Amino acid sequence: MFAGEAHARSEALWKAVDSLLADATLPGSLAHKLGPLEANRLRRLGERVSPPLLIAERDASLCISNSIRLLQYVRESCDGPLVVIKGPEVARLYPGGARRFGDIDILVNDAESVHRALISHGLVEFHDPLLTPDFHHLQTLGPTTAG
Repeated sequence: MFAGEAHARSEALWKAVDSLLADATLPGSLAHKLGPLEANRLRRLGERVSPPLLIAERDASLCISNSIRLLQYVRESCDGPLVVIKGPEVARLYPGGARRFGDIDILVNDAESVHRALISHGLVEFHDPLLTPDFHHLQTLGPTTAG
C-alpha cells in the first residue's frame, strides 16, 4: 500500500469515528472510554469541551507522558530486544494521542530476568487476582507508593 493510500484510509477511518461520536451521548462516550476522542473532535470543531471530557483527555495525556518515562526506565534496566504491545503503541495512532490505557505490555527474550532486573531497580509486584498460574505473563509491576 502506498503512503498516500494509507493516509486516505486513515482519514476515512477517523471521519467515520467522528460521525459516530457526533451521535453519542456524553455518558456513553465516557463509559466506552471515548472521552479523549470526543474532546479532540469538539476542539477541532471549535466547540466547548465539557469538564468530564477535559478530565478524560488529561488522563490520556498523562498515560502517554508517563509511559515514555516508564519505557525509558525499562530500557535502562534490561538488555536485548523489547517489543511494546498495545497501550502506547496503539495510543500514538489516535489523533492527538486521544486514547487512555492502563498498562504497558512488553515482550522480551528473557521475561524472568527482566522482571528481576526491574524489581532490583525499584519496581514492585502488585497482586493481580485475574492472573492465574497458567496466565501468559508474569506478575504486574509498578512503582512503589512509598515516598
